[in-house]
Amino acid sequence: YVQLIDPTLALTRATWAKVATSHVEAADRLLVYTLGELTGDDASFVRETLLHHNLEELRLSAREGGPHWESNAADFLGAINACAGVVTDSYHGAVFAFLFDKPLTLIPRVGFAEAMNSRIDALTAACRLEDRLIAHLSPASALAHDYTEGYARLEELRESFWAYLARHGYERLGREHFSDLQSR
Repeated sequence: YVQLIDPTLALTRATWAKVATSHVEAADRLLVYTLGELTGDDASFVRETLLHHNLEELRLSAREGGPHWESNAADFLGAINACAGVVTDSYHGAVFAFLFDKPLTLIPRVGFAEAMNSRIDALTAACRLEDRLIAHLSPASALAHDYTEGYARLEELRESFWAYLARHGYERLGREHFSDLQSR
């Protein structure tokens, strides 16, 4: 049994940044991206973080009746890349906040596909992000972060990922395949 990183983690920040576009001014905003329900405690944390850091909220929700904004994958990536920080219960929201070196607050998913929390648990362990769990943060500390250890570990995991593909005959899916995207 071999466990590999999610392919989204195999590509670099620079590669994803080339895909990212945004029509949203987000530098002074905290992106709150939830797939589940935002609990009272989590909503309080968000409000206090916004006040403490003098930020506006940019909210994206998959909940019925939640605040939606039209976006595609490039806009989604662009909003994360441009924002001041991310609060999320989403695996991919967490992945891209980490890759784009954005302060991340991970909240547990409630009410919608809660079993997906295990993916976030695996990500936090693999990339040394345990300190980004809401239980370890305060609104004052939410925007302070250091992913040095996580990035070092990610490089090791990427090497294993690409080596596995090469060993199993998938050379055409190797890093070289993405070199044209990386050089744009």
